[in-house]
This record gives sequence, C-alpha cells and structure tokens, in this order.
Amino acid sequence: MTGLLFWVATLLATPTSHAAEASVGVQQVWNDPFLSMTGLVVTGRHHLSDALSVGIHASFSPDLGTGNWTQLTTQLVEETSISPDISKQGLAVAVPVGFDLLRTRAGDLDAVTRAYAGFGAVRTKDDLEALQAVGDERAMSTEFQTHPTTVFGLESDLFWSPDSGVRLRLHSMKYIETVNATTLEMKNNALVGLEYVARFGARSHRDRDDETGGQP
Repeated sequence: MTGLLFWVATLLATPTSHAAEASVGVQQVWNDPFLSMTGLVVTGRHHLSDALSVGIHASFSPDLGTGNWTQLTTQLVEETSISPDISKQGLAVAVPVGFDLLRTRAGDLDAVTRAYAGFGAVRTKDDLEALQAVGDERAMSTEFQTHPTTVFGLESDLFWSPDSGVRLRLHSMKYIETVNATTLEMKNNALVGLEYVARFGARSHRDRDDETGGQP
C-alpha cells in the first residue's frame, strides 16, 4: 500500500500539459439507517490526458460516540435492547482512476462530470455500546480493524474560473467486516460530499476554443 501511495504521489507531482486538481470538503454517510457520520475529505488528481486521470482520495470521520447514532439506533438500544451492528469508518484512503464523461460550457462556467473506480483501505471501529458488548473480550478483539476496500463514484465539477470551482460527489466504499470475532458482514457505505476544487495548469474551454478557432 505504501508503494502504491508513493507512486500516486509521484504522478501528482509530475508536470504535464493537462490540469492537476486538489479539493477539500465534507462528506456525509446517507444510506445507513443506524449511523450518522460527517467527515473531512481531501483529494488530489493528475490528468494523464484530457479525459483520463489518476488520483488519491482520503477522508477522516471523527468518532462522536452516541453522537453518531440516529434516532432509530437510540430507540433500538435504549427501548428494545436490540443491538445494531455499527461500523464507524475513521481514516480511509483510496486510489481511484477517473474518466471524464461529459464536458459542457455555459458562458464563463465550465462543467465536468466524471466517473471513477479504484482500491483502498479503511480503518473502522465497531460501536460496542450499540452492540451492547462493552467489556466482551470476543467483541473487543475485532473492535478496531483495517479493511481493503473497493471504491467507485460519480462527481460533478462546476468551475467559475480556470482554476476554481465546486464539486458534488457521490462516493461508494465496500469492505468485509468481522463482527464479534466470528461473523463476516459486507458493508457498503454510500456518501455524498461537497468540496472546493483548485485546478493547476488548467485552461478553460474558452481558452481552448481561442487556440483552435472553435474546432475540436
């Protein structure tokens, strides 16, 4: 994993005629009825061509204890003693390959829609309080885990200048977790994010049209 991250970092630092990008923002898990988590996301991308890119996607979500519980989780645990399996993601890192699906321009605005997929790793923590297993040695043995993951997603960028814009991201992360040291369970976290994007060495569609006389 370290070698792969070093390779990506080298690519990101290698100059090309195409734009590189960096973004920072927030993301929220939206498909887990038991878990409410908001975290920070930071990304970098190096364009190998106008359409193809490789990058790094890193996120961190703080553990807020019962503050991460939804109302449903609180009701299940406190009123009915049902124990939902909650896996809280902490630090996650992925290396996605992206492909630009659509580029449009409206006045001074440039828009890009991109799909991506890749591999990574995530550090998780089981919520032993929700599992009602605080002090249970078997549950504690798999409380903290690091999982290999697959990621894929869709993002839409809107740039109001050649080097600044905003990004809406839909991100999916899959991994297999061990619960109570014995049970394997597939997790599929879907997240929605909003980020500020900075481009480096970018040219707007208008700049390209000026150079080509409007020809593709």
